[in-house]
This record gives sequence, structure tokens and C-alpha cells, in this order.
Amino acid sequence: MEDNDQKLYFYDVQGESVYTNPPDSNAPVIDHALDELKVWAFNLTGFNQEVIRNQYVEGLWDAPKQTHAPFWGQKLFTPSFYKEDKLPTFYRQWNRRLGLELIKMRHAIYNNPGDVEQQKKMKKEIESFLGETYRLE
Repeated sequence: MEDNDQKLYFYDVQGESVYTNPPDSNAPVIDHALDELKVWAFNLTGFNQEVIRNQYVEGLWDAPKQTHAPFWGQKLFTPSFYKEDKLPTFYRQWNRRLGLELIKMRHAIYNNPGDVEQQKKMKKEIESFLGETYRLE
């Protein structure tokens, strides 16, 4: 083998790869469920502020393709992470996320670009919804 970081070597010097020597499947996998505490997964700005993007105003054709399910729900597909008591939390958070999407859809329908008063009302409505969600969670 040559010492070249630009070239990908799938196998090591002994001819083994990740697939010939996988990690131990008996090693315990621990789920602390800390990701389940957060309902939202908003994007962050450069100033570490959360941004709520209304995708119904920006890209109407791509918006219906999203399920808006909580991001941590994918781990429930694996048998080691699936627990019956996690499903009510998942469905409750999914319902709250759909509530925010309904508000954003209504805002997209009644959007009047440049109306500052309308923007303040919409922002206040979303902030009150998020505050109520945080209070209930």
C-alpha cells in the first residue's frame, strides 16, 4: 500500500474491511431517550437562533412530500429501540407538529407580502403555539 490520503482504501493491510470484521453485535445499545424530549428540530442560524421556515410559501410543490413526523421516530423501526410506551409520545409530538404545519399553511394562504402588521400577528400566533406546546410537554 502506498501512503496516499487522497486514495480510498476499502480494505486494510490484512485485507479486512468493516464487513469482514464487524463490531460485536452483543455489545449493549443504550437508549437514554434524550432525543425524545425535543418536539421540534428547527434549523439554526449563524447566531444559534432557531428559524421556523414556511415551506408552503417558498416551495409549494415539495412541501406535501414531508411527513412532519418527529425526527427520533426512525429509531423505533429497530427492535432494540422499539418500546410500546414510546408510541404515545411519538404520536403526541407528531400531532403537535401537524398543528404547527396547519398554522403555517393558513399563513401561506392569507400571506400579504410586505404587510408588517400581518407579520407581527403571524409571529405572535406561532410563538403562542410553541409556548403552549412547550408548556404541555
